Amino acid sequence: MATSTAPSSADIVPSDMLHDYLIQQAQLLFDHAETARAAVRTPEQWEQRRAHLMSAFEQAIGPFPERTPVNARIVGTLDRENYTIQKIVFESQPLFYVSALAYVPKQHAAPFPGILFPPGHSRNGKAAESYQRTPAGFAEKGYLVLVYDPLGQGERWQYWDPIKRDSAFTASTREHSNVGAQCLLLGINLAQYMIWDSVRALDYLLSRDDVDPERIGCTGVSGGGTNTAYYVPFDDRVTAAMPTCYIAGFPALLDSVGPQDAEQNLFGQLAVGLDHEDYLALVAPRPLCVGAATGDYFPLAGARRCVESAKRVYEVLNVPDKLTLAVAEQGHGYNLPMRQAAYEWFNGEFDKKEEGNNETEIAVEPDETLWCTESGNVHELGSETVYTLNCKLLEEIDPALPPVGSENEVALYQQAVRERVRRVLSAFPLAGDLGLTSIALDASDHVRRERIVFESEPGILVPGVLRRPVGAEENSVLLWIDDAGKDSERSEVLLDALAVRGVASLTVDPRGMGETGYPAADNPQTSDNGHTSHKVAYLGFLQARPLLGMRVQDVLRGLDALASHPATAAKHIVLGGRGGGALLALFAAALDQRAEGVIAHECLGSYRWLVENEFYAYDASWFLFGALREFDICDVAALIAPRKLVVWTPHNHRREPVGMATFLPSFERATAAYRAYASPQALQYRQDILTSERLARELAV
Repeated sequence: MATSTAPSSADIVPSDMLHDYLIQQAQLLFDHAETARAAVRTPEQWEQRRAHLMSAFEQAIGPFPERTPVNARIVGTLDRENYTIQKIVFESQPLFYVSALAYVPKQHAAPFPGILFPPGHSRNGKAAESYQRTPAGFAEKGYLVLVYDPLGQGERWQYWDPIKRDSAFTASTREHSNVGAQCLLLGINLAQYMIWDSVRALDYLLSRDDVDPERIGCTGVSGGGTNTAYYVPFDDRVTAAMPTCYIAGFPALLDSVGPQDAEQNLFGQLAVGLDHEDYLALVAPRPLCVGAATGDYFPLAGARRCVESAKRVYEVLNVPDKLTLAVAEQGHGYNLPMRQAAYEWFNGEFDKKEEGNNETEIAVEPDETLWCTESGNVHELGSETVYTLNCKLLEEIDPALPPVGSENEVALYQQAVRERVRRVLSAFPLAGDLGLTSIALDASDHVRRERIVFESEPGILVPGVLRRPVGAEENSVLLWIDDAGKDSERSEVLLDALAVRGVASLTVDPRGMGETGYPAADNPQTSDNGHTSHKVAYLGFLQARPLLGMRVQDVLRGLDALASHPATAAKHIVLGGRGGGALLALFAAALDQRAEGVIAHECLGSYRWLVENEFYAYDASWFLFGALREFDICDVAALIAPRKLVVWTPHNHRREPVGMATFLPSFERATAAYRAYASPQALQYRQDILTSERLARELAV
């Protein structure tokens, strides 16, 4: 072990390290995916790749709901010079109401070509100016257009406050990300709800006698471009599509704006080679036009690359002219140049070239005029929300865990759960030289401190502080993780006092925490480089590598560091942590028997609580895709049996202390595991204040 030098904070570059590492890992996946795309040279090879991509797509978004009656009804009509606007309410799922408008031509004969138009992110949804001008412009050219409010927008705010007459969140993207993280725990993506809204919207559109089923288009911008790109591969009833101001590809996105809100990031999609150009290729051989803008923050160069890449599939299928790129001289949005490009392209596809691409001026309607409800929100209809539907889905989930009764049963149960935990975390053992370095810090009459830095894996440095008592020492050492960081006042006070009592400790900052951390996910301010814990967490999800799992790997490497340091190599190791750090300690001890005990202070008691409650205080970095289909936190705790486990002041979804009457039922399987090993005394549930004196007694393993 080197003792003369150690990487400084400047060497670690805390604001860039994890982000840069994930970008490097993503580039490897980009290269692998491009190799797979280049290997497609025949229609048969494309069919094989298409099946692979669609399977991965379906797995990432989760199974669609049952198709039920849409129960559509027209609740009002506005008469305008060249079209009528029908106000429509339908159910994409039972009692999950969708507010929509049908722009019906007056100067053309039915049946009309139909256009499904999912709007992009806007507070007022379908009432936003460009989302009025676009369907009106199409309607004047003889198209029947159905535009609907995406969830979290317009009349479908999911967190509606009837007193404020507004959402509890400041933006639709924040609604999406809040409920989107809850979806992750259920093994689905919020995009599933949004795609299904479009499926059911088209079901309604095609139920109308005045719509030509042979001429069905779909177009949307920004978030509506996302919806179009996702939805059309799943629904071949759409005969022509135009996603706009979205297609760019993750190589370009990660070099510019980074990951967006929840539905725009599918778990594991980069790991399986599913990127924006693949959404385009999955539409082949149907006609497809990509709309891109010269002044967009979705890079135009990325859109060009995606179209060129997807065109190889169109060429393999002998329809290269069916994929095109329309570039508008404008910024982000469905502005006039983009609308004109859309009119011209759809006119060409639907034999309406005589309609031209000119647009007459329309009177933009006030939001209230376009409401399908009296209050401006479908909440008044008793609508379900994504939150309430998720709660119902949660009740249907059965992880099918083995029984926990006898000692033989609990051993099989632990084996099964441990395999699930490792798979969901994607936390496989790391090896290689730690490059462990140490430099002496300040010392007192009772405590010696060292700054420890080790390399968890190439590109990831984990900083820590080793505290060693001066004089007599206990034979145990505590590896401690605090989600507020190793340098937080609460941990420094606790661990200094613990050292005075003769107990050594190593406190570390796993990647993305403390010294290597980012601003909170719900903080509208970002760091200077634009990285936030939210964006970095989703960058991990894209690669099927949850940040939580990577942090657990760092903690396991912390065990390696203790085994390598001469002052701690022979000691008994106890893992401990506070808040999210307690969760890391549980997971690490569940996977590594070297931890002879665990102190979990202020640990979340159940992942179910994050789904069962609308609001919570954990950012996306603590979530795991599909966890509740496999296990809950109590099952992770059960993997520690029969070793010592102290759950100290458990917390709820809001990071608030929770009473034992609420907590104990959530930890029933952990209690049963210790009982099966005939070691119930090794499991303790405590609610008193954590002090160095009490902690020292618990560390006497």
